[in-house]
Amino acid sequence: MAGEPRLGVAVIGLSVRVAGADDERQFWQNLHAGVDSVFPLSDDELRAAGLTEDLIRHPDLVKCASYINGLDLFDADFFKVSARDAELMDPQQRLLLEMAWTALEDAGYVSEREAGKTAVFAGLSECNYPPPSRSDALQAQFLRYSGYGAARIAYKLGLTGPALTLFTACSTGLVVAHAACEALLTNQCDLALACAAGLDSAAQVGWIAVDDALSKDGLCRSFDADASGTRRGDGVAVVVLKRLEDAVADRDPIRAVIRATATNNDGQRKIGFHAPSILGQAEVIESALDLAEVTADEVDYVEAHGTATALGDPIEIAALTRAFSRSSERRQYCAVGSVKSNVGHTDTAAGLVGLIKLILALENEALPPSLHYRRPNPNIDFANSPFFVNDKLRPWPRGQRPRIAGVSSFGIGGTNAHAIVQEAPVAPPAPIVKGLQLLVFSALNRESLAASTATFAEHFDAQPTCDLADVAYTLQVGRRAFPWRQALMADDAKDAASKLRAPGAAPVLASHRPPEVVFMFPGFVPLSEGWGKALYEGEKVFRDVVDRASDFLRPILDFELRQVFCVEAKDGAPPLTANKPRSFAALMTAEYALARTWLAWGIKPSAVFGHSMGEYTAACVAGVLSFEDMLTLSTARGKLADQVPPGRMLAVFASSENVEGLLPSGASIAAINARDRCTVAGGAPAVEAAKNALEGRGIECRLLDIPAASHCALVDGILPAYGRTLAGVTLDRPKMRLLSCVTGSDAADFHLPEYWLQHFRQPVRFSSAVDALEGPESLVVMEVGPGHSLSRIITRHWPQDSRRRVALPIEEASPAGMRKVLGDAWLLGVEPDWPAVHDDQRKRVHLPTYQFQRQRYWTKATPAQTTDRNTPPSPPSPPSPSPTTPPPSASTDAAKELGPTEQYLGSLWRELLGGKAVALESDFFALGGDSMVALRMAKMVRDHFGVNISLRSLLGAPTLAAMAALIDSHRQKG
Repeated sequence: MAGEPRLGVAVIGLSVRVAGADDERQFWQNLHAGVDSVFPLSDDELRAAGLTEDLIRHPDLVKCASYINGLDLFDADFFKVSARDAELMDPQQRLLLEMAWTALEDAGYVSEREAGKTAVFAGLSECNYPPPSRSDALQAQFLRYSGYGAARIAYKLGLTGPALTLFTACSTGLVVAHAACEALLTNQCDLALACAAGLDSAAQVGWIAVDDALSKDGLCRSFDADASGTRRGDGVAVVVLKRLEDAVADRDPIRAVIRATATNNDGQRKIGFHAPSILGQAEVIESALDLAEVTADEVDYVEAHGTATALGDPIEIAALTRAFSRSSERRQYCAVGSVKSNVGHTDTAAGLVGLIKLILALENEALPPSLHYRRPNPNIDFANSPFFVNDKLRPWPRGQRPRIAGVSSFGIGGTNAHAIVQEAPVAPPAPIVKGLQLLVFSALNRESLAASTATFAEHFDAQPTCDLADVAYTLQVGRRAFPWRQALMADDAKDAASKLRAPGAAPVLASHRPPEVVFMFPGFVPLSEGWGKALYEGEKVFRDVVDRASDFLRPILDFELRQVFCVEAKDGAPPLTANKPRSFAALMTAEYALARTWLAWGIKPSAVFGHSMGEYTAACVAGVLSFEDMLTLSTARGKLADQVPPGRMLAVFASSENVEGLLPSGASIAAINARDRCTVAGGAPAVEAAKNALEGRGIECRLLDIPAASHCALVDGILPAYGRTLAGVTLDRPKMRLLSCVTGSDAADFHLPEYWLQHFRQPVRFSSAVDALEGPESLVVMEVGPGHSLSRIITRHWPQDSRRRVALPIEEASPAGMRKVLGDAWLLGVEPDWPAVHDDQRKRVHLPTYQFQRQRYWTKATPAQTTDRNTPPSPPSPPSPSPTTPPPSASTDAAKELGPTEQYLGSLWRELLGGKAVALESDFFALGGDSMVALRMAKMVRDHFGVNISLRSLLGAPTLAAMAALIDSHRQKG
């Protein structure tokens, strides 16, 4: 009996395009409203499509069609397909690429890192795209052969599971779904795509009516007495499947459950190869019911094959009746319908289109009408069967038992398929998370990003109560990051929509290579009680570090350190400076807790360094010190600092070179923070005298509100005692790059106690350490600790217009504050471990998918498919600049600088790849080049230059500049 299935396959994502509907939303609206997406064709349209006058006047010509709009459009740049290849490629394969990507985004999986091994099962109709020129014939063969459909999707989307292209005529769509389910249930993969395309590149010509095959009036009247045959319709459909138990465990957005599928073949149990068989169809339905452990009484609806033929429809109902009669004696309780009455027969895609119709009906709790049914086919005995035709919209709400339905698909040649589908289980609610959430958006180019953010603003308007925490999670883990990016913090859908529409919400172009990250730890920054309370309560990693430190320090400080982070913060509360051991320990704990949180979130620094006391935290992160030894040293240093004679510190706005010779006895340079900034320390009288002397020379100074002095002669008396503490800890060599503020470089003996004695006494050479970072092209320095003083200092080292060298402080000690920094880092190209940022309760949700920027690719001058019955046609937009396609002006200017070899290569690339402008930095593969095009290129290079360069060598230098240099090198060698 039905209930929660023990085994099954969850449908977690889908995409569909059919006549009259470019997406699932339009598809459902048309189904719900009973729209027939058949378009009348005028004689002028038929002439434009190439029909002769004799054909146009043919008495049996049916002047209508059901086709997909924009069949000539494709986002070639997104899939790194050259313009020439895009023009040659079968439009079915182009649409399948886009639809497969869309379905995966709908499921929230675009990376096998999260999804596991992903399989592709695909089926395509025969390609009838206009033939290519003779010179393109070989390349076109690879781009049009339907057998490559699944493999091309796997290649372009980076999927490593089985990739099989199947064909069983009209039942192909449901058969690929069956194959995908089998692969999942036998653990051949973790996720599976079932894809099918049935497109006619010459659809806008109508058809000649054929008795009991092709409709005479253009309508598909499934099961009706006036049915005269089916009609052709375009369709592309993709579903994303996952084992049910895994989908439930991973909190995936389950849309429906496939309880069982079955396939068989009629064999010779029929009157001819093209004819159907009652026995074969009945057996496949019985098998599916048995496998699903479902009785016929539990099935509410069957999405039938329903081709509206005089032979096929009666056989189908007879087979259904035979199968259902095994376990039910009820009459006319189960509805039947056929999506072919809405969109025509989508050929190889028909079974998947029917499955998606059923899924949408379950989700929307309504059975859409099967169209054009007035009276039953006289050869169908509905009265004595379990079935009635669902000829009007009927509610189909959830009830006491799960709603269950079947889907049938039968192919010419006798391959039959049937699936038993059940409503999705009700997902347990995730805990509601209040507060600001980090939303991230990205696209390949600025135009796609603008379209995406506009679509999301509309989505948030339509879903004002959506759980923004789940939206944030899905955007972060379920979308691939592209170069053009936008991020925002919002606390509800209304706030998100408003910020997406704000004039200042500008996109950012991330670094083409992930930037290096450096952790920078501040020195003595006094903490007040209550700092980090929200982090302690909201972030487990942070809390665990604080608890560990508190337990360790309790006997040492006679103090519960965690109370610093647990009490409610009060405005104006004094910092912990009165007790240096506690304040030092609190600062080190806070910094290390923040660092461990960043590390847990996948932010891996290439280097670490710290200012004064901050270098202890940096050393701990680098593996020089254990956490407990770091706390031991920081508290010991705090206790000894109480024994240092009173002193003062002076901020000086001049270089250390200009200051050092002006200082009186007892005052010295304690820190060199910037090329034009330093700090002076010493006894109070000496520092006051230094201030007067410097101001007398016109040098600006400011006494710091720190009633102590460090890194000067005042600490000499406590160094022996500190040396004894150092002898009791273990010091190791750093396990990552650790910059020293004693030497101003990474050359230092961090593993020796003598180094840390010098660290206590010598000036802090922070400016030199910053200069030592000047290697990477792109650098993000994260200030890991309270405040932002170091970020302000370090920013002055870099050009003000530099986006490639950025310091990011934490402005607010809260989960939202850290996520704001995380978003800023992501905008610059840093890639976090997004799942680790969230707790285990978040779930993926259905969201708007990628907004492709399509351009026209067609071998004919005016394809019929550009006609849109709903909106007037508009001219195609010119190509948009993108990271892989330089703006035309830039390319033109670059072309003037090309040498003879580069000019020849540029023209050759334009010829082979479809006319794109190229520059010195253009990349052969980024422009859509592949091994087949490369073979032609290599031969033409050898013939033109008379050099023998291997294909491997050419492809090892993929940019225009590098390839030209390689050719010139071989020419010089002769």
